[in-house]
Amino acid sequence: MRRFALVLGLCLALIAAFVVAQEAITVNRAVVCTGVADREPAGVDTTFADTVTTLYCFTELDGAEGHVIHTWYHGDQVAAEITLNKGRSGRWRTWSTKKMSPEWKGAWRVEVKDENSALLKKVEFTFGQ
Repeated sequence: MRRFALVLGLCLALIAAFVVAQEAITVNRAVVCTGVADREPAGVDTTFADTVTTLYCFTELDGAEGHVIHTWYHGDQVAAEITLNKGRSGRWRTWSTKKMSPEWKGAWRVEVKDENSALLKKVEFTFGQ
């Protein structure tokens, strides 16, 4: 009887781990771009001129419902933090925007995090070069 309970407990633990793994949000694609057209990124690059007034961080996700956070950094300073809801299970595309100014030249990055603030993806780019 103890052996049966042990096997049953192990099976339930494996099933629970599988369900949790299935529900996790994963990032299939994350890019910085100058626009989004028909739910796809346009003007994808890692270097942008200081004449660009708005940048987008486009993210394609898979997994459970919930939300992701786009944190925009200029150097080591947080420039913006945007929470994006993921409305359904399965594939989901979303994006955040950041108004840019010619004075903000230099290294930038966007960190994509889950609702527990775990880093899922980091996208680095240069502005004004």
